[in-house]
Amino acid sequence: MANVEFKILKAFRMNVLLSIYFGFISMLAAQPSVFDQYYLHQWDTDNGMPVDLVLSLYQSKEGFIWLRTYNGLIRFDGMSFKIFDSRNVPFLTSDNISGILEGPDSTLWVTSPFDGLWRYKNGKVEHVLGDCNPGYNLDWITDSQELLFSNIGDQISLIRYNPKTHKRIDIPAAIADSTIGALKINGSLQNFGTTDQQGYEWWLWRGQAYRAKNGHLEALRINREYKDLYFFDMIVDSRDRIWFTSNRGVFTWNGQSIEAYPGMESVKSLPVSAFYGQKWILEDHLGGIWVVLFSNIAYLPPGSDHFVFPPEGHPLRSLPVTSLLEDREGNIWFSSNNGVARLSPNLFKTFSRAQGLPTPQVEGVVPVDSQKYMISTLNGGLVWNDNGKIRPFKFKEAAWNDIGSNYYQLFEDSNGAIWACGRTGIFRITKDHEEWYARNMPVRYGFEDNHGQLWFGVYNHGIGYLNARGDLDFLQFDSISFASSTVSSVRRMDDGGWVVTSFNQGLKLIDSTGQLVKLQDDKGLSSTGTFSSYEEKGGTLWISTQSGLFRLRDGVVRRLGPESGLPATSVFDFLPDKNGYVWLPSNFGIIRASKKELDDLLDGKDVRINWRIFDEGDGMRTRSCTGARHSAIMPDGTILVPTLDGLVEIDPDRMITNQQPPPVVIHQFLWDDQIIDLAKSAVLEPGNHRFLFGYSGLSFKAPEKVKFRFRLIGYDEDWIEASGDRRAIYTNLPFGKYTFQVIAANNDGVWNEEGDVYSFTIIRPWWHTWWAYSLYGLALILSLAALVQTQKKRLLRNQEQIAKEKELEHAREIQQAYTELESAHQNLKSTQSQLIHSEKMASLGELTAGIAHEIQNPLNFVNNFSEVNAELIEEQIEELGKGNVDNAKSIANEIAGNEQKIIHHGKRADAIVKSMLQHSRSSSGEKELTDINALCDEYLRLAYHGMRARDKSFNAALKTDFDPQLPGVEVVSQDIGRVLLNIINNAFQAMQGVNNPVISISTKRRDEQIEIRITDNGPGIPDSIKDKIFQPFFTTKPTGQGTGLGLSLAYDIIKAHGGEMLMESEEGKGTEFTIRLNVQ
Repeated sequence: MANVEFKILKAFRMNVLLSIYFGFISMLAAQPSVFDQYYLHQWDTDNGMPVDLVLSLYQSKEGFIWLRTYNGLIRFDGMSFKIFDSRNVPFLTSDNISGILEGPDSTLWVTSPFDGLWRYKNGKVEHVLGDCNPGYNLDWITDSQELLFSNIGDQISLIRYNPKTHKRIDIPAAIADSTIGALKINGSLQNFGTTDQQGYEWWLWRGQAYRAKNGHLEALRINREYKDLYFFDMIVDSRDRIWFTSNRGVFTWNGQSIEAYPGMESVKSLPVSAFYGQKWILEDHLGGIWVVLFSNIAYLPPGSDHFVFPPEGHPLRSLPVTSLLEDREGNIWFSSNNGVARLSPNLFKTFSRAQGLPTPQVEGVVPVDSQKYMISTLNGGLVWNDNGKIRPFKFKEAAWNDIGSNYYQLFEDSNGAIWACGRTGIFRITKDHEEWYARNMPVRYGFEDNHGQLWFGVYNHGIGYLNARGDLDFLQFDSISFASSTVSSVRRMDDGGWVVTSFNQGLKLIDSTGQLVKLQDDKGLSSTGTFSSYEEKGGTLWISTQSGLFRLRDGVVRRLGPESGLPATSVFDFLPDKNGYVWLPSNFGIIRASKKELDDLLDGKDVRINWRIFDEGDGMRTRSCTGARHSAIMPDGTILVPTLDGLVEIDPDRMITNQQPPPVVIHQFLWDDQIIDLAKSAVLEPGNHRFLFGYSGLSFKAPEKVKFRFRLIGYDEDWIEASGDRRAIYTNLPFGKYTFQVIAANNDGVWNEEGDVYSFTIIRPWWHTWWAYSLYGLALILSLAALVQTQKKRLLRNQEQIAKEKELEHAREIQQAYTELESAHQNLKSTQSQLIHSEKMASLGELTAGIAHEIQNPLNFVNNFSEVNAELIEEQIEELGKGNVDNAKSIANEIAGNEQKIIHHGKRADAIVKSMLQHSRSSSGEKELTDINALCDEYLRLAYHGMRARDKSFNAALKTDFDPQLPGVEVVSQDIGRVLLNIINNAFQAMQGVNNPVISISTKRRDEQIEIRITDNGPGIPDSIKDKIFQPFFTTKPTGQGTGLGLSLAYDIIKAHGGEMLMESEEGKGTEFTIRLNVQ
């Protein structure tokens, strides 16, 4: 079944469709309320369109709106226009677009006079047929899956084209002129009309109407004769009514014949001129009928029998419309000589001058019941709104109407009286009586508390109440002044306290005793301009200010501002509804947010508030709510908000939300400046390139409020929030496979979670390919082979040299022994000098006794064996003198054995001395790979021997638990040794007098760090000095026995190594120091 009506010869446009209406039409035109339910937005060359004259509109499956013009084909995504014309489409010689149609596979087919048939898909344009001259008709034959379009000239009237087989059939004009012949092709009636519920196929041919069923074709009868009647468009609506537009008005089928619809017929013949539209009548999703008239629009609302027209002054009343379109979100679109226009249903009712308000700016409002409320306007006095009908209120005292023309706030008391607070005082209004109090005093705000007492907020005076004379008396508070205070609202809290807001002195919070409450951190609440307050059960206060929204709970102030996501700078009121939302009138529109989300965010929870901001696109005449004015809530929950252009009426229970997730289209991919074909996955070269993705979220209800999230899978770890610029840019991507994904949400926060994706690959650079790795491997093998050969030759040379040196080694052994002993003595003397110098340093002075104890043992051996050798040499000399050579040789062997022992213990002493020199000299600051286990063991032993040398009675158990898998660490070993020595010596000193002292040292690897723990069971460190332990010059030792620099220097050494040093201690149980160093 065809879904597009077949219409031939649309080369003419009627210049005038209706010039006058019957009196009945005029009566209907005076009812503008239907069009007040819609908001009109227009685009032309002044705000971004390439041209003004648009012939027709079409929405593709992707969601784009396509504009057919004389100047090219234009694609619109709600924010920007993209034109396809002879400047960027090479085969186009003319920019005139005569037809647009989308096929089942989402290919967009386009016809152009003189340029034939072409198509668009995935951003790519392709020429299909060039040797034809298409007219203004393009249809899809469902049965045969073919295109059918009209052709002008060359005796060819119709062309059929099969996109799959590329077969073309030309239908001559002679056959096409015979209406049945044009449709009877190959003996079967083609199916390209509009079908009703009875199975009749309705279609237009040469301006006449026909229907067919079961192969039988009949021309339709007109119920009366009309001169030059010509039908332009037709539809079958959801109620199975058949509608026709013509040069004689709007017609319908009555079951027997075609007749003019009452009130929509013309009374005289209208001239016909070139007509370039394609859709002049449509049924919307609600069942309403829209019809294009000459310079006007007619609308038949659902359930009505009478067409209505835009009121005087409405832009549609004079817009020269060329065609109609309803998009998937229910917006009605109009193409015209002056651009395009979108008509969207309003979410709110707005009452302004057009509806009867004397002036547009609303100051105050008070509901009386669910149908009626009173409004005050700037310098316009008071009016009633009774179920949508505006009527003025007049005081019985006529002079009062001039005196009291400006009221800041209205409220109703428990007796049903309305109180109007204004610049000239307070007016009390009842059904039968009016009174004027506090004359000529500027009263800003009033309310009735839970005890029936009336209170008023007054400029420069604060909180007032009416006395018996009808004048105002004021509450007096010690140390609280309201002089020069521009009070904006007053609230009596449940606990008896007061909340006073003002424009120039911030918030004043007064407790039940009359004292000003001082907040520890009010976030600027006491100085910023404040407008209103709202108290929840439990005492939580919400304050609306020029700096955002504040919450005061349990003495703690929290603030929500633009930096927290609030879509406005100033909030004028706080209006919770029964659905869990809060409505916030502001300078940027009316904001709605979840009350729970607001609390969660202010409580520090990780939550994203789904802000919804309402403005002109939702039915407001202006987004600017009236600053520092108070809204109201009707008994049925309807919210009333004053604005600078009318009063907005919001019914939260009847909000029409846009449930259509926006189609998401990635329509552009630029690699540097190269355009990438989106129809296939790209394979790109590596390097420092720029990747730009252009995308659209095709929601037309409020396109500027569409939100986006995108990510590059394979590169981005999380979604990136985006708004404004609908592009994503990446640079210098590494090689790999990537998928760009973008999702979008419409103005009501409904997300298209699938969105659109595009995948591409960046190939490996040559140095990352398999053959490059093979070359690397071959080069490595050759290098290793050369290295082996070099090492082999070097080893042979070394072995030859060693063999030569061994021949001389035996002769030098004894001499070498004496030389090493002498060197050891010299080193000992040097060491003693350095130890004396090191005693001046607090950390290294503790080494002396331990080192001396370590050196004493090998020196004792050296001395003992030297004395024995001296005696044996004397005996050898005596034996040689006697000629006892054998005895002399025996003694020589014994001397040689003793020499070996001297050499051994000499080397032992030498190693100790070298170690001593290493640790006692000033540190060079250069790090070296160090065995931390060996370092800890060495300094534990040295410290213990040093302590024993100073105090022979001292004993302690030494426990070690070293991690055998501990890696070497790059450190300055002398500095780390000083740290260990200082901590261990402090532990030994602290354990003097402790029964069974024990010191433990352990090492452990933890991830990328090594950990050293030194634990003792001493008396512990008092809590009062724990935070001073690492401070310079702090010591617990008696005067003269400590510098107080030990632990401070140790702490600095560890920090300089990029590590950390921790201390834990408990009095009576002991202390533990933990050192953590990074593994390099």
